Amino acid sequence: MRMKKFDVIIMGCGPAGVAAAKVLLNNNVNFCMIDKETFPRKKLCAGGLTDKSIRVLDELEFEYQSVVRQECSTFKLKTKRKMRSLDVKRSILMVDRTEFDNHNLEQIKGQTKNVFEGEIVTDIENNIITTNKDKYEYKYVILADGVNGYSRVFSKIKNVGYSVEIDVQERNDEDITISFDTLRDGYAWIFPKGNYSTIGLGKFKNVKDDYKKLLKDFCLDNDVEFDEKMVRGFPIPAGGYIKKAVVDNKILVGDAAGLVDPISGEGIYYALVSGKYAAEVVSKKLKNNKVDLKREYNGKMVKSHLILSYKRFTSRIFYSPLKHFLIRLAYSNKLLLRLGVFIVFL
Repeated sequence: MRMKKFDVIIMGCGPAGVAAAKVLLNNNVNFCMIDKETFPRKKLCAGGLTDKSIRVLDELEFEYQSVVRQECSTFKLKTKRKMRSLDVKRSILMVDRTEFDNHNLEQIKGQTKNVFEGEIVTDIENNIITTNKDKYEYKYVILADGVNGYSRVFSKIKNVGYSVEIDVQERNDEDITISFDTLRDGYAWIFPKGNYSTIGLGKFKNVKDDYKKLLKDFCLDNDVEFDEKMVRGFPIPAGGYIKKAVVDNKILVGDAAGLVDPISGEGIYYALVSGKYAAEVVSKKLKNNKVDLKREYNGKMVKSHLILSYKRFTSRIFYSPLKHFLIRLAYSNKLLLRLGVFIVFL
């Protein structure tokens, strides 16, 4: 069997992967995509598109409106004693990640046949990727295969938080509900998606806990029927981004690079923007070999890295014994409350 040869291989077909693919298509680069799953595949995620995520999707000319299940412009911030509502200027668009990811990939498939699904990467060595089905030769690789993908060989991510969630059918929640007092090192949520809601909680430190019990208690506090069999869990690489994201001719992006907000847990935006930038610098490198891949990529990611570093510092204060005091302080004044929400979801 003849080995397949590409200038660029994208490992992973999630948001980071498809963002990279869009850029490579626009630059007429010879590339392919490989994913261990066959789409549509089940993807666990709260599924909120923030304004900055929407801007990147628009810039890359993705059509996403048809898979938006609900627009939410109000947060209900809940504690055991109080409930405060806060309107936001720009709505959060709620999506089902299984639908969203598949819809984005279908748009890529409409422009290239080089999307290989259901292939598990078993080795990357000497510019050759080996899967359980084939071998691929490459010049550059964009590693967008998530926190549990083969890229762990290069990322060595250790500090990983955890999240659990359930989908509750036949609910008509209108607003996003957030509870910061359900657990210390994270928060619980209700994210409405039309005829159902995703209800879950996330902890952003590598600390063991009885997540099912915490979720059960949150459900009971919010009159949600809890079925333990429906609980699903997934890791959150919110312990800090990988500073050495460029390894020789390989670039780590998205969750594979630990690009997750350590306060809110948002990862879609950072996946999209890192995938986009990785593809831009690789396209530039292919045209001019003198381009310094590491310098170019890190230069584009400066703003995101600064925000994540700031959020990391802020999370150590917020997710600390001071947390309940800070929440009570924010509840005492609407301006402080708005500032707090801005800091969390910046």
